[in-house]
Amino acid sequence: MKTIDVAICGATGAVGREIPDILKNLDVPVNNLSLYGSERSAGRIIETPFGRIEISKFVADQVGRTHDIVFLCVGGDFSKAHA
Repeated sequence: MKTIDVAICGATGAVGREIPDILKNLDVPVNNLSLYGSERSAGRIIETPFGRIEISKFVADQVGRTHDIVFLCVGGDFSKAHA
């Protein structure tokens, strides 16, 4: 089975914190999980079912080109602008 690279933007919010658990529970073949947040959250390390992952600042040009799936778990205007 092909593995996928997944990004979660808004990783510290309520929805963003749940997605790694859902991916693990559904046995989604995640190769790499990247977490993104605001400047304030960047640098924080979060424990996930895929290990400890550092939150990076979201940069739209990089995220869209390097991941198979991107979850935008932030306000509507931001999500619309970057979808």
